[in-house]
Amino acid sequence: MSNINNKYSLKNYRCQGKKKQYAIGMLVYPGNNLPKWNYLFGACMISHQLKKNSWFKNNCDILILTPEISELNVLSLIKKVFDGHIIYTESLNTKFPFKTNPRWYGVFNKLYFWNKNIFDYKRLLILDTDLFIINSQDYIDLLTVALGPVAGCYENNFRHSNKDLDLADINVIIPDKYTSYIWKDNKSYYNMVNAGVISLEPNTNTFSTMLKDLENGWNNLANKYPALKGKKDDFFYPEQEYLT
Repeated sequence: MSNINNKYSLKNYRCQGKKKQYAIGMLVYPGNNLPKWNYLFGACMISHQLKKNSWFKNNCDILILTPEISELNVLSLIKKVFDGHIIYTESLNTKFPFKTNPRWYGVFNKLYFWNKNIFDYKRLLILDTDLFIINSQDYIDLLTVALGPVAGCYENNFRHSNKDLDLADINVIIPDKYTSYIWKDNKSYYNMVNAGVISLEPNTNTFSTMLKDLENGWNNLANKYPALKGKKDDFFYPEQEYLT
């Protein structure tokens, strides 16, 4: 497993201040079309909103995760706005046996936040950059009060069967209503937990398992996690389904 971890190593740059106890992590990668840094502008807005609250200034690093960046003006902006900049050279993705929107192809890099060797925090909150912060106190609670992993809203509401997903090895049962999926009349009907807000404790073993899953490819993932079987089409969000 160490060879896999070495393959997916990260560069960690401190931008401002000393390392803090908690962290907000945001994934940013350039889009396929101009303006290609929309995700970055969203991350800057979230950082600005959170840092209005003194708790975040004193207790929480605002981190950005990106691929290698050559544009000096973009790097300068990152240094001014964020506490830390983490860079990946190898993109976390897997070959899909179905067509998916190219804009979602980089989203598996969100899994890097589980790497405790880099993200060594008591708790880390992953935020998508299309969020708008209304009440920052809610996000403090997700970092300091929540027990176990916490994910964002439950999307869609299609119920196909009554069989729950029993993950006995980690003592968790996920109700079927969160993972059901059918393909009918050339349309997909699915349930999943939105991955735009995830509160977690970085864990090296979990990260290694995720890397191994991705290396094995989507077909093997579907065999390992039955809820992923048969899923397809342009409107499928692979990393949300996997994290669910």
